[in-house]
Amino acid sequence: MSTGTGTASNSRDVVAVLTHRVLAMALEEMRSEETRSYVSEHLVRPLIRAVVAESMPYAIAFTTVIIAILLMSALTLTLLTFSLRR
Repeated sequence: MSTGTGTASNSRDVVAVLTHRVLAMALEEMRSEETRSYVSEHLVRPLIRAVVAESMPYAIAFTTVIIAILLMSALTLTLLTFSLRR
């Protein structure tokens, strides 16, 4: 009775060769200008827009907090300067 290890090994080899060929074809396709344009237009740009749209409220809040801290520091320094002059 045969265990079939030769057949299993051959099957793995065939799968490995086919996988390698499919990946090579996919990489070759990715090198084309049409594919680059498609990926840029349909994947990269929408992803960047989504990230910017999601992070915009945080950026506005962060900027507002920094401005508030700077204004409070300026006001504190101004009040300290006037109180030290008297």
